[in-house]
Formats: sequence, structure tokens, C-alpha cells
Amino acid sequence: MNSLSNMIKVAVVGGEGIGPEVTAQAHRILNWFAVKRNVPVVLREAQYGLIPYLATGKVFARGHRGSDGRGRRHSLGRDGRSGRRKRSPPPPAARKAGSLLSMRSKYDLYANLRPIRANPVLAESAPLKARVLRDVDFVIIRELTSGIYFGEPRGIETLADGQRRGFNT
Repeated sequence: MNSLSNMIKVAVVGGEGIGPEVTAQAHRILNWFAVKRNVPVVLREAQYGLIPYLATGKVFARGHRGSDGRGRRHSLGRDGRSGRRKRSPPPPAARKAGSLLSMRSKYDLYANLRPIRANPVLAESAPLKARVLRDVDFVIIRELTSGIYFGEPRGIETLADGQRRGFNT
């Protein structure tokens, strides 16, 4: 896997909130594999959220998505968390147009991996007994592209008595 044709292209999308911190560590790990294990990888930074919105009017601007303008040149992606900002957020329509859900669907990013390890320092403050938490080390795999995320039909309807009801299939 040393030729340019086998190059793994990764879009690193920092997000907001703690996202840049999380992706910095992912970036560090990917660089380690590139150097220590000769994995042919090219990392490209991309921004998501308020910063590109203020610059372009889009939360995930075309110029940030990849060399073809649609993000399809990357073999995989690593995104950080989106979170609260100190400034006003982009309007809902702009957020929806560049939403994480639409990216997950478009690129078939179907799983969220959540590793869990018990930290012995925090054992006494946990709701579980320390002996139960000892050596806990597991991963939750959360599916991201069907069910309540993309269920149809969905929306808000107004009932005959004027009350509104939300539904999601």
C-alpha cells in the first residue's frame, strides 16, 4: 500500500466545542500510523459550523469539502463534536443545508464508536460500586443512518383543536 493510487485520503472535520480537541488527537494518531507503520495517508483539514458560516454563509462550505468540492475524494472522514458557541448560531436553514445528518447519509458514515474505560480515580464518585467498575473496557457502537435519524414521514402537524403534535417514524 505504498503507491499513490492506494493513498488513503482523510477529511478531518474539527467541528465546534470540543471537536477541535478531539480531532487533534485523532490527527496525532493517524500521523503516528503514517510514520511508524508506513500507512499512506493524506490528511486534509475541513471546518464545520460557525467559522465557515461567517466566512461563506454555509456551515460546511463547498470549498472545505474536498478537492472536487463535494467531499467525494476522501476515503474516510473523522469529525469532532459540534457544540455551543459564544456567538449566535447560524440560522436553522443554513444548519440543515450542511447538517451532520446529511453528511452521514451521503457518505454512508453508519457508526459512532464510543469507547468506555473506567477511570480508577473516579471509582468512588461513580453510581456503580468500585468493584463493578474495575477493569471495565468496552465499546458502544451506535448506528447513525436510519431509524429516528432518517425516519419518514416526520414533521409537526396541527390538530383540529389547534394543538401541535410532532411525529417521527
